[in-house]
Amino acid sequence: MKYIFTGRVLPERAYFSISTPLHLENLHEEAGLSFSTKLSIDVAQISAEVVINKGNTDLFTLKNIVEGTISAVIDAFGYITGRGYDVEIISAIDENAKQTVFGVSVPVIEESQSERPLDFASVLRNFANSRYLIPALADLRESIRSAHSGFYCYRAIECVRQHFYQSDDGKDRDQSWQRLREALKVDRNWIDDIGKYGLPQRHGEGKFISDS
Repeated sequence: MKYIFTGRVLPERAYFSISTPLHLENLHEEAGLSFSTKLSIDVAQISAEVVINKGNTDLFTLKNIVEGTISAVIDAFGYITGRGYDVEIISAIDENAKQTVFGVSVPVIEESQSERPLDFASVLRNFANSRYLIPALADLRESIRSAHSGFYCYRAIECVRQHFYQSDDGKDRDQSWQRLREALKVDRNWIDDIGKYGLPQRHGEGKFISDS
């Protein structure tokens, strides 16, 4: 299967370019994927021809993997030059010329909007109640945008946990975790399931998480 992914390097005003297309061989063991990438970037506009040599996955998971591969190339240049860039993959065209334009959401999360316990206005009102809510929401934003979503999901929960910390807890985190679970009616197993992805990523392990 072959795809053409398009996107851009941000900020676009940086006019990022690679003069000669890069040919990359990629192996993603956890997803069971082997693929090759021909990457071109001209004036911050990305074009990546991706050929799947082995394995299969849904398009949104593949998009995350390809975006991570391209980001690694850009991050290497950023490290050398002392600059910070971001990568946004916008669309993919398969070998049958079918185009998919990626939105700003994770589809499986967007579909569960009705499950949110608070509406938009309620969240805004709670800004005054806890200074930890704002960084938690920032981490959730990054979890939607990043292939390392487990890391950001778990860190968002840890931000919320700080709200329940009391000064006499000292270095004991168990009490604040217990207060969080009781106040928000969250089962520990639910948090631990997210921790299976978040904790390894925090310690540098590339723990894979699919779109679903």
